[in-house]
Amino acid sequence: MNAADLCYTPATRLAAMIRAKEISPVELTRTVLERIERVNPKVNAFCVVLKDQALASAREAEAAVMKGGALPPLLGIPFSIKDLAMTKGVRTTGGSHIYADRVPAHDAPFVRRLKAAGGVFLGKTTSPEFGWKGLSDSPLLGVTRNPWNPAMTTGGSSAGAGAAAAAGLGPLCHGSDGAGSIRIPSAFCGVFGHKPSYGRVPQWPVSNNDYQTHNGPMTRTVADAALMLSVMIVAAISVHWQHGVFAMQNGIEVPLLYATGALAIALAGPGQLSLDALLGIASIWTPKLTALVLAGGVAGGVANLMVRRAPVAT
Repeated sequence: MNAADLCYTPATRLAAMIRAKEISPVELTRTVLERIERVNPKVNAFCVVLKDQALASAREAEAAVMKGGALPPLLGIPFSIKDLAMTKGVRTTGGSHIYADRVPAHDAPFVRRLKAAGGVFLGKTTSPEFGWKGLSDSPLLGVTRNPWNPAMTTGGSSAGAGAAAAAGLGPLCHGSDGAGSIRIPSAFCGVFGHKPSYGRVPQWPVSNNDYQTHNGPMTRTVADAALMLSVMIVAAISVHWQHGVFAMQNGIEVPLLYATGALAIALAGPGQLSLDALLGIASIWTPKLTALVLAGGVAGGVANLMVRRAPVAT
C-alpha cells in the first residue's frame, strides 16, 4: 500500500490494521502529516498542524498495541478539529483577528472523548469568521480551496474539514452545523457529513448562535462517520472497552470493539462493517444516520463506500 492509498483508507479499516500490527500508528501518522505538508498549501484546510504532539500520541498508541490488552476504539487513528471548538493548549481563533492569540485552558467535551478513545489529534481546520457564513474565507485564515477544483469554494462553515476529508488529510474530521455548516461543505467536497440531533454531542461553551450548533463527523465513508460519532456521544468511553470476536463474515473472524451497555462497532478485516453490530447500536444513533449506514451495508459494505480522490490531492 502506497502513501496515497494509506491516506484514503477508511478509519474502520485502519483500526483493524493497527490491531493486527499490519501498520503502526507512528507510520500512519507520519504519512498523513507528510501529506498535509504537501497538500495543505494548495487547499488551506489546516490552520494549525500539531506535528510533534501528533507523533508523540502515535508513539503512545504504538506502545499500547505492543503491550497488548484492551485497546480503545480510535487507537492511533488521526483526527482533526474545526477551529471553532475549544482545544486545550492549542490556538483556537474562530477565524477572527479578535481571537488570533486565544489558547484555551480546556478541551470541548467531544475533543476530550476523541483523545481518550486513543485518537491522534492532528490539528485545527479552517472556518470563516465565527462560522457565520456558508463560504470558505476568513479575514485571519484566508481562503480554503476545494480539492476538486481550487477555483471553487468548499462551502462553509466547516470549510477546512470538508477540504481535509476530500484531500485525504486524515480520515476523521470534526465539523459543526447551525444552518448547514456540516452539510454544505460535505456536499461541495463530495464527502459524508452528519448533523446529529441537538444534544447528541455536547456543545461547550455555548456557541455564538446560541443553542443551534450541532457537532458531528465529516468523513469519506458512512461507517467512519458512525465510528467517530459513537465516540463523540459516549459519556465514558475510557471504561469497559474490550476486544473480542463478534461474528464470521465470509469465513473470516471479525474483530469487535464493544462497550458494555453502550455501543458496538465492528472493525472488519475485509474492510466491511457487520450489519449485526450496526443494528445493535442503532438505538444510540439518530434514525437518519442509522438508515444511511444500513442502506450502505446492504449496498455492499459500508466501509467500502469511499469517494473518489480529489485531483488536487493526487
